[in-house]
Amino acid sequence: MRYSLVATLVFASAIHADEPKKRLPVPSDADQNVAVKVIADIYKGDYEKAKTSERRIELAKKMLADAMATKNDAVGRYVLMRITRDAAAQSGDVETTFAAIAEIARGYTVDVPLMKSDVIRVLATKNPSAEVYQRLYLEASSLTDTWVVEDRYDLAVPLLQSLLPAARKLRDPVALKQVTLRVKEVEEIEKEHGSVKASLGTLATNARDGEANLTVGRFLCFQKGDWAKGLPHLALGNEKTLATLATVELGEKPDRLALGDGWWEQAEKSDGVSKQNLQRHAAECYRAVLAVLSGLSKVRVERRLAEIGKKVAAEIPTKPKVIDKEGPTSLELKKIADLDGHNSKPGMSHLAFSPDGRLLAEEDGATILVRDVAKREVQSRLNCSERIQSLAWSHDGKFIAAGRATNDARVIEVWNVPEAKRLTTVEDAGIAYLQFSPDDTIVAASKGSTIGFWRPSGKLVSSPPGDRFAFSPTQKVVAVAGKNKITVASYQGGGEMVIDLPDGNIFDLKYLPDGRTVALLYSGRNSRIDLLDLAQRRIKLSIPLAGDPWYLAVSPDGCIIAAIVSKSVFFWNAKSGRELYVLGDPKPVAEDDDIFFVDFSSDGKTFCICARNGMQLWEMTYGKP
Repeated sequence: MRYSLVATLVFASAIHADEPKKRLPVPSDADQNVAVKVIADIYKGDYEKAKTSERRIELAKKMLADAMATKNDAVGRYVLMRITRDAAAQSGDVETTFAAIAEIARGYTVDVPLMKSDVIRVLATKNPSAEVYQRLYLEASSLTDTWVVEDRYDLAVPLLQSLLPAARKLRDPVALKQVTLRVKEVEEIEKEHGSVKASLGTLATNARDGEANLTVGRFLCFQKGDWAKGLPHLALGNEKTLATLATVELGEKPDRLALGDGWWEQAEKSDGVSKQNLQRHAAECYRAVLAVLSGLSKVRVERRLAEIGKKVAAEIPTKPKVIDKEGPTSLELKKIADLDGHNSKPGMSHLAFSPDGRLLAEEDGATILVRDVAKREVQSRLNCSERIQSLAWSHDGKFIAAGRATNDARVIEVWNVPEAKRLTTVEDAGIAYLQFSPDDTIVAASKGSTIGFWRPSGKLVSSPPGDRFAFSPTQKVVAVAGKNKITVASYQGGGEMVIDLPDGNIFDLKYLPDGRTVALLYSGRNSRIDLLDLAQRRIKLSIPLAGDPWYLAVSPDGCIIAAIVSKSVFFWNAKSGRELYVLGDPKPVAEDDDIFFVDFSSDGKTFCICARNGMQLWEMTYGKP
C-alpha cells in the first residue's frame, strides 16, 4: 500500500518537469475519508511509536516529505499534507506547519489566510518561544492587514486576541504591548466601520454629498491609512480644512512641507489610530522635502520625525533569540556539486534559495532557472525579456521577483512559481537589493538615491531616500544605510529612528534573526564588519577585513557571518568574531573568475556560491562547544 501511494510516484516527478502545474480543487470529504483510512493503515506503526513531542515532530516531517514525493495521487497527497499540517501544529512545530501549508497552497485551491489563521491559534497555545512567537505575530499581523482592507474584522480581531495569552507567558513587555495595541487599533477601526456603512449608502445615490464624503474620507485615511482612496472623498467633504489639504495634495505640484504641517496639526487634535495614521502621513510628506530644508523648518521637521521615531525604537525586541553562548567552534565545507544548465555568458550573477530550502532560483541571462536542490535538476524556466540582475523569493515560497535591466530601463517582474506565470511588471523601478518584506506585502529595491516600496500588484507605496537597506525579520521596519548613520523606519509610513555611526562606507547590511542586531559591511581603507545593537545603539563587535569586500550573508540561526573578500569567502563566529573558515586556498574560483553572490540554505547545512563561470553547492559541518 505504501509503495502505491508514495514510492512509485517519485518516477513521475521528472515527467514534464518544465511545465507549469495548475492548482487542483480540494478533494471531496468522501474521497478524503477514504484516503485517511489508507494513510492510517500505512503509518500505523509510526503513530504507535510517536509518543513524545520530538517523535511526533519527526513523523510530521517524514509525512511531509512523503506527501511531496507523491505526484499522481491528488487526494492522497492533499490528505497527507493536511494531516502533516495539523500534527505539526499540535506539536508546536511552526516550520513544518507552515511548510505544509505552502505545499498545499502550491497544489490546491484553498483559502490560505484562513488556513494560516487556524494553525496560528493552535501554535499560540503550545508555549511558543520568543522567536516562534514573533513569527506567529508577524504572520497574524499580515493576515490582519489583509482582512482590515476587506473589512473582515470578525476574522482579524479573534486572531490577534488568540496571541495575548502567549505574549503574557513570555513576560516580554514589548511583545505584550505590541499585540495589545494592535488589538485595540483593529477594534477601533471596526467600531468606526459601523458608522461608515450608512454614508456609503448615501454616496451610492449622491456621490457629492459633503457629510457622507467627509465620513468615508476620514475612515479611509485616518482609520485604514488608505490615503489614495480617501483623499478624493476628503476633498469633496464639508470640513473646510480637511478639504483644502486634500485638494492641495491631489494637485500637480503640492507643497509637501505645508502639507506635512497641516496633517501634523490634525494629528495633534486626534488620538488612537487616527493620530498614528495622520503622523505617518505627515512624516511621508516631511521626508519628501527634508533634504532641501534648512534653518528652523529643518529643525522642526527633524524633531517631529524623531518624536514618532521613538515608537519604532520601542518595538525593537528586548528579549531576542539567544545565539549559542559560544557559537560554533569550527566549520568545515565540502563541495558537493557544480551546477550546470546555464546557457548565458559570462555566466550567473545572482541566485536565491526558496524559504524552505528545496529550490534555487538562478539567473541565466534572461531566464530564471528554478532548480530542485536535492536532485540538482532544473524544475522550470521562467523567461524574462531582458538579462536578470537580481532575484528574491517571497517568504511563502509562492513568488519570485526578478530585477532586469536594459540600457537605462530598470524593471521588476513578479512571477507565480507554481503556475510559471508572470503576475506583475513594475516599470521604472530600482533593481538593486531586491527583496520582499517578511509579511510579503511589499517588494522593495534600490534605485540609487531612493528605495521603491511596491505592492506585489505593482502599486507604488512610497519611495523614501536611501540606497542599501534590509528588512527586519521581526517588525515591520526597514534599516537603511546612510552616510555615517543607520535609519530604522516603518515601511508602512511613519516614524523612524536614526543611529549615528563611525565614519565609513557601508557597502552591505543584513539583519540577524533576533531582529535587534544588524551586520554592517564596510568597504574602503577601513574595511570591516560591525555588528550594531539597535536597542543599545552601539557597536557590539567589529571584525577587520584584509581585502576588498563585496557581499555579506548571515546564517539562518544567526551564528555565522560570511562575506566575499576578493576571490575568497570568509566565515566568522557571530558571537565572538573568531574566523572559522576561509574558502580560498585553493580559491573556489579561477583567477580569471569572480564571485558575485553567496547564500545559506534555510537549514544552514548548504552554502551556495554564484560565480561568473558557474555555481557551486557546498556542504557545511559545524563544530559545537
